[in-house]
Amino acid sequence: GGGGGGGDGLQIPAAVLRRALGGTVLLLGSAPVGPTTVHRLQDHAGRLPTVRFGSTETCLQVMGTPRHLSAEAALASFRAGWSHTIHGCDASGYYIGRPHPPHTDCR
Repeated sequence: GGGGGGGDGLQIPAAVLRRALGGTVLLLGSAPVGPTTVHRLQDHAGRLPTVRFGSTETCLQVMGTPRHLSAEAALASFRAGWSHTIHGCDASGYYIGRPHPPHTDCR
């Protein structure tokens, strides 16, 4: 391709993309956020996404990653979903969010 990204598959230089995304809230929702997406955002934006799950009627605020979490704590939450055990059995899944009592209950 005639991009100018320099062999990493990007259409623009990685430094330009990182600067542009560095001040942006990366809001993702309606689907689990897996390890590939998280790693790409860390590599190209230097940050983790803010995740929201919910219907349009609730403005994507039913469940989501708490905004006050540090990047380290948010990444630990994502990793906890990707690889964990339940009753001694290996399991994997995705971090969905936090409860909003008394309206929702997340497990």
